[in-house]
Amino acid sequence: MKTKLKNIANIQLGYSFRSKIQKDFNGNMSIIQMKDLTEDFRVNINHLDKIELHDSKAHHEVKKNDIIFKSRGSDTTACFMESTISDVILAAPLLRIRIKSKNIIPEYIFWYLNQKTAQAFLKKRTKGTSQKMINKQSLEELEIEIPDLKKQQQIVEIAQLAEKEQKLLENLRNKKYKLISTILLNQVKENNNGNKSSKR
Repeated sequence: MKTKLKNIANIQLGYSFRSKIQKDFNGNMSIIQMKDLTEDFRVNINHLDKIELHDSKAHHEVKKNDIIFKSRGSDTTACFMESTISDVILAAPLLRIRIKSKNIIPEYIFWYLNQKTAQAFLKKRTKGTSQKMINKQSLEELEIEIPDLKKQQQIVEIAQLAEKEQKLLENLRNKKYKLISTILLNQVKENNNGNKSSKR
């Protein structure tokens, strides 16, 4: 099945602040901003800013399994909210995508949005010169291939395994680099010590 994103999800622009966000350690709400989105397409909920806000609406709130889309800038990728947390809102210009069909796995849509086909569609509809932006209407028009639930689950599981493998390989490369650097530095020290001994 192929359908437009607007047919399977509710898309909502984050809360628009009229002035600079004022942090309040004792505030009643936490807020997700661009800086809280990680390189591995997740939300870092451990360092969210707190604010005092009393005029937010329910549709501004973020829940587990929501997808957060970067509508401004050269990066048009999506991030996934995998944690359960209360009293959290999204700040504009981020967009919140909430799947409304029980026959669609949110992680599948999150995965699909970051694939080449979807990214190519979105980049063609990016507007602006100095400040690139994709509006809500363009995102709603994105057509998505929807396989059956079993296939969606298989794709999600394989994608998650591939992501874990990538992280392990990256960690291994970093450790190998550090090990080689340490060995080479030790050789330099040994060589210097040997030269000092030969001069005595």
